[in-house]
Amino acid sequence: VGQQVIVYAIANEGMCEIGRATVDADGQWSLQSNIALAEGRNELIADLMDSDGNLLLVSSVYSITVDTTAPMPVTDFVITDNVGNYQGMLKNGDVTDDDTPTFSGKGEAGNIIVIYANDQIIASALVNADGNWTFTPATPLPFGEYHFTVVAIDPAGNQSEPSGSIHLIIDNPGTPSVIQITQLID
Repeated sequence: VGQQVIVYAIANEGMCEIGRATVDADGQWSLQSNIALAEGRNELIADLMDSDGNLLLVSSVYSITVDTTAPMPVTDFVITDNVGNYQGMLKNGDVTDDDTPTFSGKGEAGNIIVIYANDQIIASALVNADGNWTFTPATPLPFGEYHFTVVAIDPAGNQSEPSGSIHLIIDNPGTPSVIQITQLID
């Protein structure tokens, strides 16, 4: 009780004290530092000092990575039609009969890609080690007009700028009407 804990951060810039706390009657302590940690890897250590300022213990190293940088936006965002007479990459403004098209693109490995339809989240996908991601809905999308965009979210929760919007209309033209001659008038 009454002992003081001094916490230090070790980063590229060297070692600096980030705060002090006093041990309470339960042997607990906590500290909220006003010192910003450096971007990237930081190692934290704590010294336990007695009331006379003598060093009693030194903690083991605790590593933390600080990441406040937004990931790069998704590249090569593509929507692919997989059914019907036309199959392949859809262009902005296309009409498609595929209500479960495949969404794909490239991003930073480990990021989560969030897919939006008309500003509403419809799905997410993980970027694999090769930098690729793909998603095909299991549930068909309702027929209608859509503006699809995607954003990348890194493991620290930082979000990229949205991709360019791809405007599509999902519509199933159904069975063509049958034209028949029912009467001939002379």
